[in-house]
Amino acid sequence: MARRLARLPRRRPKSASRPPAAPPPPIPPEELGPRLSGLRVWVGELDRQLRARTKVLLALVVIAVGGAGAAVYIAVEETGGSDDSAEVEALRAELEALRTDVDAAQAQAAAAQTAASAAASTPAPTPTPAPRAPAQPQPAQPQPAQPQPAQPQPDGQPAQPQNGAEDQR
Repeated sequence: MARRLARLPRRRPKSASRPPAAPPPPIPPEELGPRLSGLRVWVGELDRQLRARTKVLLALVVIAVGGAGAAVYIAVEETGGSDDSAEVEALRAELEALRTDVDAAQAQAAAAQTAASAAASTPAPTPTPAPRAPAQPQPAQPQPAQPQPAQPQPDGQPAQPQNGAEDQR
């Protein structure tokens, strides 16, 4: 590989093969005036275009700021500016009522927990059953059968008429 590189001619960069460019010849003073006036005209046109663009940009900025101000005004008016304090006070009162309820519930829970722990630590006496007197059957008195109005069943079943015979079962 080294032999191949040795046989190839070396290329010089194009910039190195050319001599440096000679500076342009100086402009005679007679031609300098018209050239400068042409540049002045071009700069004037550029300045006018820049002024027009600046005015358009400023107009767009004014429109954007006005729109933002209108949006803020509408937002303040929608919330009802002066009604806010009444709403805040109502919310504070509701919050205080909720806090009171929570405190009462915590106190009840603590009392119930104390009572439960006290009941668990002392053994409860076992009640002794009282002797029962033998039950004497009461004579059944016949009741007249009166039909009662049918009441609809909650599960959608047809209503069954109720009478005294079914009550005694």
